[in-house]
Amino acid sequence: MKTIIYIALCLIIILIAFAPPGFSQTDLDDALKKWESLSEKEKQTLRERYKVWKSLNKEEKALIRKRLKMFKSLPEAEKERIRQNFRRFKGLSIRERKRLIANYKKWRALPPEKRRLLRQRYLKFKKMNPSEKRRLKRLFESWKKLPPAKRKAILKRIRERR
Repeated sequence: MKTIIYIALCLIIILIAFAPPGFSQTDLDDALKKWESLSEKEKQTLRERYKVWKSLNKEEKALIRKRLKMFKSLPEAEKERIRQNFRRFKGLSIRERKRLIANYKKWRALPPEKRRLLRQRYLKFKKMNPSEKRRLKRLFESWKKLPPAKRKAILKRIRERR
């Protein structure tokens, strides 16, 4: 119990010490009421997030602040779309999240022209009727099952025809 009171007191002191200009006693009272209304699990989550925040360097914190500012400036519909995507991401298994992150890193590493081309192909795919999509997906699955040497030979023949 003493630990909880100590932590709450530390958080209040931190709020006061780092309060932005114009931060009033009412704001502090509201923050304290909000803290007290949280469940123990929510408080623990906030403590853990605070530890992570404290471990970040100035550049990382600045980047997060910049992104938060950008997020706050978005239309509400766009914010909700981002929140939904985040909830879906959090709902994935760790393995799926890692795969998604790895794929995103590969995407970001592509040259802009290659990304543009892939976006165009994706938009073309989205416009296809369902039977065309199924046929293309089956072809792609067959392609993935081919040995690398066979795929390389097919690609070589396609390039020669162009």
